[in-house]
Amino acid sequence: MKNMKRIITAILVICLISCKKERRIDNTGSNQKQSDTLVKYYKNGSIKEKGLMKNGLKVGWWTYYDSRGVLWQKDEYKTIYNKEFTNQTISYDGAGNIDYDKSWFFKI
Repeated sequence: MKNMKRIITAILVICLISCKKERRIDNTGSNQKQSDTLVKYYKNGSIKEKGLMKNGLKVGWWTYYDSRGVLWQKDEYKTIYNKEFTNQTISYDGAGNIDYDKSWFFKI
């Protein structure tokens, strides 16, 4: 039942994305917003999180690490009507294996 809810939610998100109105972006103006990779660090110098920011929103896959530098989660972000939404989450245990109870993702 839990997997069925996840599948239905994933289908709804895909439908919302595909129904998005087309919008043209003028790349010639000087007011163009930028895209860049953001990396945040813990005080000890280890990477805390990293991913792509576009127009002030997280987009694509972001990776999150604990203070020892061990990967603990990946999130995929989608932008719908200028709002950021988490589309998929993959959580990991300390050994680098996927924790399926805490994850929510799909493969097409």
